[in-house]
Amino acid sequence: MTDEQLMKAAQAYPGYILPPFDELVKKVGYECVCAFAETFGGCQVYIPAKQFIFKDCLERMVKDEYDGRNRLLLVRKYGLSDKKIRTILKG
Repeated sequence: MTDEQLMKAAQAYPGYILPPFDELVKKVGYECVCAFAETFGGCQVYIPAKQFIFKDCLERMVKDEYDGRNRLLLVRKYGLSDKKIRTILKG
């Protein structure tokens, strides 16, 4: 079956797409789900919570924004505890 045939079938019968991939198709589109399946098809893939996926990015942002005096502002801005902000700044 070609990609075009699969896409036509999915568009014609969206109720037959396996869960949870039906929700993925709704959220990110058929092409993204197909690219994901081509890359990881046949593998068991664990997807962590989004805060863990982007943790290092957030920590880098906090460090870049810290000016030596705005720790409490960063606490409010990012919804993190003061202890967590201090831990990020130490690391």
